[in-house]
Amino acid sequence: MMTTIASEEIGQHHAQCLSSRFQDDTNRTLFEDVNDAIGRYYLWSLLVTVAHTFIFTSIFRLNRHIRLLACMNRKDQRYFTVAVPIINWCKHNIIYAPLLFHRRASETRLSQNFTLGNLPTRLQAVFILSLIGVNVFLATWKIPWQSPEEQVLSILRNRTGTLSTTNLIPILVTATVQTPFIALLGMSYDGFNLIHRWIGRVAVLQAVVHSICWLIPQVQANNWATARESLLHRSFIRHGFIAVIGFMTLFLQSPKLIRSWAYDIFFALHFVFVIATFYFLWMHLSGLRQQKLLLVTIVIWGFARVFRLASLLFRSVGRSCCTAVIEVLPCNALRISLTPSSSWAYHPGQFIYLVVPSIGLWTAHPFSVAWADSKEFMNRFDLVQSQYYARRSSVSMATFAKTDQRSQTISLIVQKQNGFTRKLYDSTVKAGVNCSLMAFIEGPYGVRQSLASYGTVVLFAGGVGITHQLGHIKKLIGECNDGTSATTTITLIWVVRHLNCLEWVKPWMHEILEMKKRREILKIHLYVTRSGLSQPIKSVSGTVSMSSGRPDVKALIIDEANNRIGCMVVSVCGTGGLADEVRQVSRMILSKGVNLDFIDVGFVS
Repeated sequence: MMTTIASEEIGQHHAQCLSSRFQDDTNRTLFEDVNDAIGRYYLWSLLVTVAHTFIFTSIFRLNRHIRLLACMNRKDQRYFTVAVPIINWCKHNIIYAPLLFHRRASETRLSQNFTLGNLPTRLQAVFILSLIGVNVFLATWKIPWQSPEEQVLSILRNRTGTLSTTNLIPILVTATVQTPFIALLGMSYDGFNLIHRWIGRVAVLQAVVHSICWLIPQVQANNWATARESLLHRSFIRHGFIAVIGFMTLFLQSPKLIRSWAYDIFFALHFVFVIATFYFLWMHLSGLRQQKLLLVTIVIWGFARVFRLASLLFRSVGRSCCTAVIEVLPCNALRISLTPSSSWAYHPGQFIYLVVPSIGLWTAHPFSVAWADSKEFMNRFDLVQSQYYARRSSVSMATFAKTDQRSQTISLIVQKQNGFTRKLYDSTVKAGVNCSLMAFIEGPYGVRQSLASYGTVVLFAGGVGITHQLGHIKKLIGECNDGTSATTTITLIWVVRHLNCLEWVKPWMHEILEMKKRREILKIHLYVTRSGLSQPIKSVSGTVSMSSGRPDVKALIIDEANNRIGCMVVSVCGTGGLADEVRQVSRMILSKGVNLDFIDVGFVS
């Protein structure tokens, strides 16, 4: 009798154990399905955000196009001088407003070359906070907090690990300058890079939480002995632990302070750590569903690298290799003239990556294109003459057709800083004359910005920031001559430290000043802050002036706003102090009801 009762109790206990184990397996499968669904939902939510942003940017693009068609070659543009109040309120308080008081000038500057970075705008801050909030919500959604601690930590561990791996996809998409979303959304690469850094920080935090959730039960069971034993003898745990270390290393080397201190070292180490982290994470996820997410990330990363290499070879290697002719300019600057093997249709605001193997083989640095010229090897008369001699002789016309092509010259203005630019400047000075070096270029990149729909254009430039504005000026005057622009007034305010800095763009500025209708359209105000002028200078036509000291940004913008024609745009490419001052005054003008757009362009060099 006692044996029968004992057998029944053992059978019931065994059944309960099997039931409990089956329930645990069911719950584990259920939560794994939830984790997979959360990863998909998260990626879909990002795509929906991109779709909504594309819709809004498309509306603004359509509005600019309609404005251009309505105001093309017309002086009367009254309808577009005043904006819709709600749009101006959004621009003043959200889109153009810095998070606090300043965006760039308030960055802590430890020395001339060391900064701690820029603050985001309020719109960018809203997106970043929303991104963090969504990740926190998804990491904690449907977790049974009333369950035993070990079960809760197990679910939270898997959830944060899945989200951290999922975040690698948007991290890689926003990291590369070739991402199609830049052109699709009309956003600058700086904006995408800001998103890249913040998603990276979220992914690193999730990886750390993932590790802590695994470590706590191990330590609670047998102090640190179990954890140490797993790290030493279980490759699954060891690979994951090394991957987390890789995440943290990437995070610690990414602050602006480190990047500004040694960009070349940062870039090389970042590249190596990414490869190492991906390798150990791939081994850690072997056999798990999340490995597919990592595979997508690796494919994106690999495609971006192959595309950049193909672009570099396409622009630099052809009938002849690309050559950089380097000229020393005053104020520690260089003018670099490049002849790519494959030309392109230049648009203002574009930039390229430059590699000079004799200076740094593995370092590619971005620089704004200051000027682009195309020259024909053969004019029309020479071509007709060549055809005549080709008919009289038996020479194939293919011989002459090869010479009927265009040669494009891309020019850069580079000011000596640290690292690559310092080495390039010192080697050129040491040569004693203008030197010619083999070079590789990659690009062009950047958003194609057209200012043709604005009746009043105000351009601010600080130092080498003039490289961004010259292309706009040349294109706008040309479009005005062709009758394809609504622009009636262009005002350039250029702030330089020394009078000799004007030599940087002297040949190009002469070409602009000789353009047809230039006097009716363009006004130039030059400000020399440190030396060179005893009294203001003004041209005979009154369209070019030169003064000492810093400009009165407020007075200049208010004067242009009071005399504006049509919609007004204010663009600035310069130091943080100048950019923030122009931003502040532009927001003040917006509060007055002026139809105005503001563009802040960070230095690309």
